[in-house]
Amino acid sequence: MSRYPTIEGELELEDETEFEWEGEFEDEFELEGEFEGLARELEDELEGEYEGEAEGEFEFEDFANPNHRASRLGIAAEAEFMVQLAANAANAESEAELEAFLGALIPAAARLLPKAAPVLKRFAPQLIKGVAQVGKKLWHHPDTRNLVRAMPGAIFRTARDLTKQWASGRQVTARNAVQSLGQNVTRGFRQERQRSHRSRSRRGR
Repeated sequence: MSRYPTIEGELELEDETEFEWEGEFEDEFELEGEFEGLARELEDELEGEYEGEAEGEFEFEDFANPNHRASRLGIAAEAEFMVQLAANAANAESEAELEAFLGALIPAAARLLPKAAPVLKRFAPQLIKGVAQVGKKLWHHPDTRNLVRAMPGAIFRTARDLTKQWASGRQVTARNAVQSLGQNVTRGFRQERQRSHRSRSRRGR
């Protein structure tokens, strides 16, 4: 059986692999309150930007992980390009450089998921602004700068969620788009923190 079945015209993996960058965030967010506060702040900030008007198994990280490349499907290169953009953003030397790398993530996601392209293009300005806001907040804090690398996964899941809403006939607005991004960003950060704790626990045995 193929590891990459097709579901609703897009690719869906059967199981979730370990995040490619596991181990890079192991010293971050040692205090519960610090992490939870940042997560809420980021999500509230994004949702508050726009006043006008689903969890799946498919994960961006599976494609970015070199142990699970799907090059025969023509998507690995774009996924890895997003990974590189995020790495460059995390290592940026200025805000302008950071924003340039982060801004390129949305068009890259549209190429990675062609069915998401219409909704991503429609709300590209809002999504790019939201990604930049999150990225700058993380980049300015030494303890969270490496979390900029987790942005591709959040963008990917946002694209997937919005495409499902669009395909089902539900109205998708700028507010929906930004809320989805905020939720997926905080979800991704929590996953990183949990994986970091698991990694430390394994090494401590």
